[in-house]
Amino acid sequence: MYEALTCPVIQSRCHRAPKFFLTNETTGLETSSPVSKRILIVDDERSIADTLALILSRSGYSASAAYSGESAIFIAQTLSPTLVISDIQMPGLDGISTALELRKLLPTCRFILFSGYPEAHLERAQQNGFNILTKPLAPTVLLQHVHAELQDQAKRNGAGC
Repeated sequence: MYEALTCPVIQSRCHRAPKFFLTNETTGLETSSPVSKRILIVDDERSIADTLALILSRSGYSASAAYSGESAIFIAQTLSPTLVISDIQMPGLDGISTALELRKLLPTCRFILFSGYPEAHLERAQQNGFNILTKPLAPTVLLQHVHAELQDQAKRNGAGC
């Protein structure tokens, strides 16, 4: 059913989707048609960006990865993501600055920011209306936050998710 592919973090071959990627039983979430939701993951650590994109893709979302804030802005102009998930601490344009630029370009886009050192960025994030998740992110926690952000966006837009 799934093609074999290399998982970048664990460096092994995946021949089927692990259970936590695809089932509502493990997330406790009911989703309808997540495939129409485009998600952009931004992290300068390629293995993290690619792994998060894999988790989201296997869960039915259309997920793409960018490896810098600058490339995220370029990709987002074409992709028009519904949600951006970004690391904060990156060389060049950091995650908060990237989110602020993307918010100007895509006012309805939602954001999930994460960091291995959230306390270092907490004040600036909160001043700009962002919450921070702590890295590393467990797949089920990530999926719960993605679902919550998309549900909130659907309510604001008057549509059902």
